[in-house]
Amino acid sequence: MLKEITDFSNKDLNGWTPRLDEFNPAHRPNWILTDNYYKQDLGGMAFVVPTQDLVDNSGTVLGKHFDFVAGATYEFSVHTLRLNNVKPFPELSLRVGATKDDAPSDRVITSATPDTGAGTWLTGSFKAEKSDAYLKIFNSVSGGSGNDFCITEMKVTQITDDCDCKCGGTCGDNPNGGKKCFKLPANTDFALNALINSAATQTIKVYIDGEDKPSHTLTGSGLKNVNPGQIVAHTKTGQVCVEVSVNGKMSKWRFADNPLDNKPGFIVLGTEDGSDNDYNDTIVFINWGLG
Repeated sequence: MLKEITDFSNKDLNGWTPRLDEFNPAHRPNWILTDNYYKQDLGGMAFVVPTQDLVDNSGTVLGKHFDFVAGATYEFSVHTLRLNNVKPFPELSLRVGATKDDAPSDRVITSATPDTGAGTWLTGSFKAEKSDAYLKIFNSVSGGSGNDFCITEMKVTQITDDCDCKCGGTCGDNPNGGKKCFKLPANTDFALNALINSAATQTIKVYIDGEDKPSHTLTGSGLKNVNPGQIVAHTKTGQVCVEVSVNGKMSKWRFADNPLDNKPGFIVLGTEDGSDNDYNDTIVFINWGLG
């Protein structure tokens, strides 16, 4: 999940882009990004935004493109400090837009006039409508003289998963290996697929409806997601058990059962046959609701 912090240490903008000349109708830079526009403040580095007279100082101050999870909720926070008590004071807002250019369609998620002294945190949350967007720090005041401020820290954090999708189920692990049994709906057709990422031969046994002997067995070895085959089967009781071994030794496993609340029905089981604990030596996928 996304968690980004920009504190301007080492004068690093962390991918945030300052306003460019073309945002100024007079085609003059309102301020130029040089070492003079950083200073030590409040115990750390700050990014200073000075203004000039006789030009339009309004618009996006810093902007950045982000890849988001559509439907997820994010929090955008900026700490800012007003540098003087000369009017006009800056009026800052945090915005979300489809492009880097300022547009009437940009969403304002919070706004405030920053204080002097300890400064002000602007914090707002928004739901990502698409898989990408631009976040912007926008100043609505065009005048100069006053209207000077600095930014000391910026945070962008994903605070929920995709809100349009219910997520639940169970998860767990077993360092000793052995059978792992799952409960599917009764009288259900299901599919089992496996991917192998190990030079050691993997043996995947599938037990259905409490049988003592495996109903199906897959074997294989290799790297880069080798697929040893697919099983399509039916369970009367809903019980499906999986066991993975290498040379007769049971592999450790981790699982997530029904993480999407049956839409679709889905289980993933990862196994480890060695000591690197990446649990990708065999990855088993079970899904149901076929047809």
